[in-house]
Amino acid sequence: MIRVVVVEDEMLVRIGMKMCISEYDPQLTVVEDFSSGEEALGYFRHNRADVLVTDIRLGGMSGLALIGQLKEDGGHEGMVTIILSCYEDFSYAKEAIALGVSSYVLKHEIGEEELPRLILEQYQQKRARGVPGILDYMEDGQKEGAAGFGEAFLLAAFVLRRSGAVRNTTGEEISLEILQEILQKHLKDEGLGECFAYHGQQVCAIFRFEEKGQLSGSRERILRFFREAASSVENYFNRNLYLAVSKPYFDLKETREAYQEVLEWAQQSFYYEKPHCLWVEDALARQAAGNEAVPEGEAEGGRPREELPEWKLSREELFREAWYQNMCHETGLFFRRCQARAWPVKEVRFQVIRHLNELELSLEQNYGGLTFGELFGEEPYLDFRQVEEFDSAEQLQKELFRIYKALVTNLENRNDSFSAIEQYIRENYDRQITLADMAERFHMNAVYFCQYFKKKKGITYLQFLNQIRMEEAKRLLQSGEWSVEQIAEKTGVGNANYFGRLFKKTTGMTVGEYKKLNIVNKS
Repeated sequence: MIRVVVVEDEMLVRIGMKMCISEYDPQLTVVEDFSSGEEALGYFRHNRADVLVTDIRLGGMSGLALIGQLKEDGGHEGMVTIILSCYEDFSYAKEAIALGVSSYVLKHEIGEEELPRLILEQYQQKRARGVPGILDYMEDGQKEGAAGFGEAFLLAAFVLRRSGAVRNTTGEEISLEILQEILQKHLKDEGLGECFAYHGQQVCAIFRFEEKGQLSGSRERILRFFREAASSVENYFNRNLYLAVSKPYFDLKETREAYQEVLEWAQQSFYYEKPHCLWVEDALARQAAGNEAVPEGEAEGGRPREELPEWKLSREELFREAWYQNMCHETGLFFRRCQARAWPVKEVRFQVIRHLNELELSLEQNYGGLTFGELFGEEPYLDFRQVEEFDSAEQLQKELFRIYKALVTNLENRNDSFSAIEQYIRENYDRQITLADMAERFHMNAVYFCQYFKKKKGITYLQFLNQIRMEEAKRLLQSGEWSVEQIAEKTGVGNANYFGRLFKKTTGMTVGEYKKLNIVNKS
């Protein structure tokens, strides 16, 4: 966007100029128009533009006096200045040349489309000559000449996200031009600076303070601006606004470095679901406090070398309801600790990927190689590629909670085939079906199978199996057709001596005692 300011005291002429400039090329935007040089001067003391188009003769301060004052104030060296005049007076032209005016044009000699064409040509020529504007400093921090836009600066990066959305809002979803207009209006109301879209995507602002001493009250003004801007963004776009504000700097040559730093910190919007203003200076101070115990040289880039906050994968009652509750608590705690320490979002995402891998490994180890894909089937589950798409910690937590719940529910549904387990035992008690065999058949770890079986039945797997066997043994003993050895074989016990001991332990009487009682009952 090429920002143009028009100064013309004739209202109809001013409106016509504004319309022909704005309609000629989408790059050209008339950000302000004024009827007097004094009004324009007041604007430029708190804002910048790429192009100034002004009449010479104005009520009060002339256009040439305005340009002269701006040159004296400093901070507008990169701006194209175009003089429009009705007078072919050489003295005017001479003064314009002395002031470095880009172009001196007679009104009656320029057509409706020629003015915006001239603006584009002059702007492109000035950029080609290497005259630095604010975006030049964004591109190249080594620009010569600390062309000041005031004495103290704060660079800010904006992020938008809809409530409940996974991803941040992009320039394809909303009009960045309208967003810039809204933010610029609130910046103007506070007299803070200007807003621009870097590379047509990232919306930024430069807060300018004429004196370093003004920084002491800067937060209150920026927060006031932020509250108003956040309200407007919610009303116009139904989005939450997030703002990251850089450390103060005092030379425009530092803009590129400040931009790179604040853009990284803008990712911290990940931790907040409601509009939030993040101060880089505060976040770095918190990290410095965390570094106090770290030996010199152990921390780099302002970030502590300590480990990420602990995130326990509970092993108790694995994949049961109590496990689900515990995991939700541990996960919430992990994210809150990461937020408090302002951990880089990419590291948190990587930790989530590791956590998911650990979950699936536990599933495979305890359920006979069962994978997420097999367990979830057509139901979606979170993989490492999807984790990278989350710009919201809250939404990522919700998705993890859903995964935990689905693990519990799907495994219960899979295992509540408990009736199938019981039926299998009743149909195969006469075979040697070990605990390991049963766990493998029903896709469980042997330890978990034991726990699960006891919870469902109230007794252990072996106790239940022996109950079934002894019930059948009683029936066979009552028939009187089979010997103890044969009954031991038919019930899957095998050894007659062991069968006798097991029978007494289960029924409370010996085989002989049971036979006598059975004969008596029959008679």
